[in-house]
Amino acid sequence: MERYHVRLGQRRTTVSVDKIVSQYLSLHLGTTPGTLAAHTAVRAWLQSRIDLNNDPGRIRVSQWLLAEALDAIVGPNLREAYACWLDIMISATKSALAAEPIAVSLRSTARGSAANTTSKGSIFDAD
Repeated sequence: MERYHVRLGQRRTTVSVDKIVSQYLSLHLGTTPGTLAAHTAVRAWLQSRIDLNNDPGRIRVSQWLLAEALDAIVGPNLREAYACWLDIMISATKSALAAEPIAVSLRSTARGSAANTTSKGSIFDAD
């Protein structure tokens, strides 16, 4: 993990970024990973993300900045594929929530192996 000192409103804080993410971000910013210039560029970029959102009460800053860094690093094709997948997952979740709840249970087949089946009863119902 790489550590960067940033300001969150009036307070100073330290954020941790996985080393490989830090290296990818430094390359994205046009610097050589592992150099002082790279560390400075990544720290400045992280600070700019914090300043752009101007939320001094933010919690879980390292996790939020990780998502920001990944979004900056990935290309448009991967970003579009992720957006499509996310739309599908949200639609499926909404559909599932609107449908009648169905419990899933494992039932024995004739060969003695288990197969996934559904029933309207409890998952603890006896076979």
